[in-house]
Amino acid sequence: VQAGRTAEAEGLRARAALERSVLEVRKAGQQLHQARLNLALMWAESESAFTQAQADLFAFQAPLPLADVLAGFDTHPDMLLLNEEVRLRTVELHQSQTEASLDLEWNLGMRRFQASDDDALVMGLSIPLGSNRRASGAIATAAAHQQLAEQQRAATRVQLQAQLVNVYALHQQALVEVNSLRQQVVPLLDQAMQFTTYAFNQGRYSYLELSAARREWIEAQGALIDA
Repeated sequence: VQAGRTAEAEGLRARAALERSVLEVRKAGQQLHQARLNLALMWAESESAFTQAQADLFAFQAPLPLADVLAGFDTHPDMLLLNEEVRLRTVELHQSQTEASLDLEWNLGMRRFQASDDDALVMGLSIPLGSNRRASGAIATAAAHQQLAEQQRAATRVQLQAQLVNVYALHQQALVEVNSLRQQVVPLLDQAMQFTTYAFNQGRYSYLELSAARREWIEAQGALIDA
């Protein structure tokens, strides 16, 4: 404040901002401790024995083309389950059709007529009463079940593909945003922060200008992490 030759009111604002920052750091520390404890409980541990995670937040792999992503769509667990359902209903339909054909009894034999001393080939067909009606009902039910299973599979396919396309688009948009923030926005704000800090130390900028530059820099860093 003395270096910037600011008014006493701005000094008070700076102290208030410092206290708020201290509270935010304490709050973040408590949230981190609670998150570590929750993670330890998921591992059936009473307390966390680890220190910190090791990872590169911005180590992105090149995304696959959308066509390649959609090519593996049929391996989705929901689609595998629905494919099995369709196959099961198809088998049931074929079984009903086979059982209907088995209700027909054929017989073939030879018959000798004593009066004329002749032999004849005799063929017979036996149809149980009511079998056609029962068979038709079973086939219609099995066909309806198969059709319903195919409709459910088709509807689920469309729904999941739409979700996949939307998620892919959001991912692409996030990559563009991250690259823009890392390569353009944050470097510019880094330079602005350095310039503003230097000017403040020289007494050319007020604390409010320094605070605004710092806030913009912090918000850009937060946006980069969120993206």
